[in-house]
Amino acid sequence: MSEVLLSLQLIELDKMSLHEEHEPSRLERVSQSMREDGFLRHPILATEMRDGRYLVLDGAHRIGALRLLGYCKVPVQVARQDDFSIEAWHHLVPADAGVQQLFEDPSLHWTAGSGAAAQRQGWLEIVDEHGNVRALDCGVCHDFLEAWHKVVSAYNARGAVKRVPARTCLLPDSGMLLIRFKPLSYAELERVMEAGRVLPAGVTRFQINGRLLNLKIPLHLLHRDSDVSEWERLRHVWRRSLRLYTEQVYLCEI
Repeated sequence: MSEVLLSLQLIELDKMSLHEEHEPSRLERVSQSMREDGFLRHPILATEMRDGRYLVLDGAHRIGALRLLGYCKVPVQVARQDDFSIEAWHHLVPADAGVQQLFEDPSLHWTAGSGAAAQRQGWLEIVDEHGNVRALDCGVCHDFLEAWHKVVSAYNARGAVKRVPARTCLLPDSGMLLIRFKPLSYAELERVMEAGRVLPAGVTRFQINGRLLNLKIPLHLLHRDSDVSEWERLRHVWRRSLRLYTEQVYLCEI
């Protein structure tokens, strides 16, 4: 079980690359919490790309917070590509959260459907409480990634987004809209990164077994001139303290 700690490394913050934009309100909350706690509860999850940079799979807002707070290193659990799968978060937003203006935007092209059409999976779809679907026609869009950003930014600016795993919500409640996305493959995601672009905030969900959680890594270890011997001492402490739960559990994180 302790072999999982071999994947835990201290890596220069400049080598970390984000594949998504951040949500400003969430970044502020994470920064404030980290400042008050004095530690990073969970290591960042990342995988090494072909160019030697690390693609952040989970922890974009923690990376942003560490940058804001002036730290130079980041604790990373490094995952191999065959260790994880890529899914999509879907978004639940109030029907009045700026979405209607998107349907009137001449740069966006939508197709409409209802009933059984609500079960299909297009690239980007907006579903109302009655099962009516509007799908973004990526064959007409000049730049689909730009259109994707425009859609997500319209309601993210209102700060009323609830993320839900794919396939857990087919129809939204009254007064809500469900925005659902098709997940990208790793190759597609890496091409976006190599082009110097990012995805909208909160659309990609990585599933991985064997996450290291609740290490409570002291922030003072993330300075450039931090004591490496203390990091190694903590690795020994974590090795003795690890527990692996194979059964389903309910964890209350307050």
